[in-house]
Amino acid sequence: VRSRILDNVVNEYVLEDYVDASGLKRDPKLQALLDYHRKKTILAAWKQAEIKDKIDLSDADIRAEFQKSRTRIRARHLFAPTEKAADSLRQLLLNGAAFEDLARQVFRDPRLSLNGGDLGYFTAGEMDPAFEEAAFNLPPGEVSVPVQTENGYSIIRVEDRQVAPLVTETEYANQKKIIRRYLRWKREKLGERGYIRDVLKTADPRFDRSGLSALLAIIKDLQANPSSLDTLYINLPRDVQDQYGSLSCVQFENEKWDVQAVVARLAQVAPKHLQLVQDEASLKMLLQGLVARELLYQRALDMGVDDLKSTREALAKAQRYAKSRYMRLMVYDTVAVPEAELREAYEKRRHEYYFPEEVRVQVLIAGDSLTALRLRKMALEGSDFTALVHQHSLGIGERNPDGIFDWSPRGKFGTFADQIFELKVAQITAPVKGEGYYLLFKLLDRRPRRDKTFSEARGQIEAELLPPRQRDRFLEFIRRERRQRQIVKDPDALAKMPLIKSAA
Repeated sequence: VRSRILDNVVNEYVLEDYVDASGLKRDPKLQALLDYHRKKTILAAWKQAEIKDKIDLSDADIRAEFQKSRTRIRARHLFAPTEKAADSLRQLLLNGAAFEDLARQVFRDPRLSLNGGDLGYFTAGEMDPAFEEAAFNLPPGEVSVPVQTENGYSIIRVEDRQVAPLVTETEYANQKKIIRRYLRWKREKLGERGYIRDVLKTADPRFDRSGLSALLAIIKDLQANPSSLDTLYINLPRDVQDQYGSLSCVQFENEKWDVQAVVARLAQVAPKHLQLVQDEASLKMLLQGLVARELLYQRALDMGVDDLKSTREALAKAQRYAKSRYMRLMVYDTVAVPEAELREAYEKRRHEYYFPEEVRVQVLIAGDSLTALRLRKMALEGSDFTALVHQHSLGIGERNPDGIFDWSPRGKFGTFADQIFELKVAQITAPVKGEGYYLLFKLLDRRPRRDKTFSEARGQIEAELLPPRQRDRFLEFIRRERRQRQIVKDPDALAKMPLIKSAA
């Protein structure tokens, strides 16, 4: 273990030395990475001082959290991208709208849409921290106020609560360290979100739709090529820069970010978060996160966090890490899989590369089985199914007035999948029982499982074959650079090197 740790540290120093000696420091990709890690390190130091160091957990706090871990909650929720939209949903519920009807309007996921937003049973640690806090403090049957989570806002209604009847001191003692660690993490997350909410309220970001539209199109192009999201530096093509780069996206306080300024910051966003951007509302959420990050960074500088000795030491480590990661990715970029090998891998395992079977379905929701049977009989006797949906289906709103779920694989339909996938095109299921309603599914079209062509499977094959080759190339590079620097290990000193155990 000591030897591996030492090798990793030495490798970082070797790579830093290589970058400094080779003139690569002026590369915009490296500058972007250094800037990202500088901000990340200073924000981490600010978070330590302003949030983590101020968390004080009593035994009563830990016991209360332990009790939550012995409780199971069943809840429904409605999702909205903004607080205003979430509050509108809440008002509809308070005015008598059915949770199930609204769920059919707001969810794209067929399961949540058709089961009324039912999340099933969960316990502490299985949901977003803010969602969890709200659900555990909500009496069954009561509708929550809008709850801000990582991806938007939720309106929650608890359906059931199950509490373990007997909890012993032995169980508590065995779980105490784990519970304390989780509770600390949760309070850190909630504290950080509180700061973000406050700075955004003060800054009041204002968005420009023309810039947002252009930016959304650019992000859609990036999403179509996932490898482009995992990069150090996103550089817009010249024609895109000329046409859209100067369009304003967002203004806050004394700052104004155009499309080019936002794109330069996209490399700081995790690819999984960029993939969540599907529309203007989700794009605004992403931009709010970037704005909050910038404002908290400025707050940290104003506090002098970067002048602390511990921060300076962390910045030196972060700079070294950034340079080593830069060099690793630069070496990776020199590796390619020959076309012949890609084709050979495809021919050997072509049955593993395929598009799954998908269906397009139309759904009609009835309040009881007799109504569902009557409407099915009308459809079988020639009545237009879409007209029946418009006239009789419950909870069909403007977002999906025809009740159509576009191309989806089996997994999207949950417990309804077997009935749906047994249908032939134009057939209608017998009434399928849901949670307080009955469903009629009509199969509109079916796409059978299809093997991918070589060009369609190429990206997947490269993702499988490239990583081991990249690692081998990097090991060759680092071994060569280490030999040139004549690095020697001292086994006696290595044996005495302390291993620091992470805090519980």
